[in-house]
Amino acid sequence: GIALGLAAPHPLARAGGFVVAAVAGWFAASSFLAFHAMFDRSVFTRWEWVREELDPPPARWVHVSAGLELTRIPLGELFPGSQGASVDIYDEETMPAPAVGRARERRADATSAPPDALPVEKGWADAVLVVLAAHEIRSRPMREKFFSEIDRILAPEGRLVLVEHLRDLSSALAFGPGFLHFLPRGEWLRLTRGIHLRVERERSFTPFVRVFLCRREPPAASTR
Repeated sequence: GIALGLAAPHPLARAGGFVVAAVAGWFAASSFLAFHAMFDRSVFTRWEWVREELDPPPARWVHVSAGLELTRIPLGELFPGSQGASVDIYDEETMPAPAVGRARERRADATSAPPDALPVEKGWADAVLVVLAAHEIRSRPMREKFFSEIDRILAPEGRLVLVEHLRDLSSALAFGPGFLHFLPRGEWLRLTRGIHLRVERERSFTPFVRVFLCRREPPAASTR
């Protein structure tokens, strides 16, 4: 960027090179600082908030991730005596671009599975936690199949904790074009409504991480 700007023969071309270099430098620095705020400085990865959200504690839980080491939650420690299953939906063929440059690899402590075939019995989970993973499913039909799987494995009184980056102004300012890798809040509301879950409450950790706590919609009252 800067070298090309200096080498450009025309003043406008040189100015353009400087602008491109400045913008690239800004987003490189701002994305680093955003991730530092999220994963290193925030209480987000201390995970005590999970215990607060899931009260009463679940007896059986499913943790869904997409190969990001920093999203590994010690749910067995948070909920002693519980049963759990960790599922990694990361697929380097269909998810080739890690979110804003974060390194990803298959987790050794989790069972690998496609998003539309979670290896969990129907109605088994009191709680399903999907942590910075659902936005990696780039295909809208596949996202819908994934949420249908969540619907299948959730118990009748089950809860979903959905943790996501959002495609919003804060992400745009921090990540530049990389924010398009994320999805807007309305998409997550559409998907949860589609499996008859209601968002009971939301919370944020820094401007870049949003948590949705979702529960089953109560059955419609009989008109008889």
